[in-house]
Amino acid sequence: MTIGGRGPHRLVQMLAMWLSIYPALTLALWLFEHFGLSRLALPLRTLILTAVLVPTMVYVLIPGVTNALKRATRVGSSAKS
Repeated sequence: MTIGGRGPHRLVQMLAMWLSIYPALTLALWLFEHFGLSRLALPLRTLILTAVLVPTMVYVLIPGVTNALKRATRVGSSAKS
């Protein structure tokens, strides 16, 4: 199956990114509200948020979710065999 000529690989990457980013961003925004950081100026909030979330996404969450999706698809395909 190809989507836009790029194959399912791109779709899995997009899904892994979304499954990583949405909960992390939701938690970060909740923490900002909980600890009163939402009163900071927007550029400072953005700086703090990106300084924490980008490395967390790149080194922890996206690789973890990607590996989990790969294991899930392997289990699903081996069960069909």
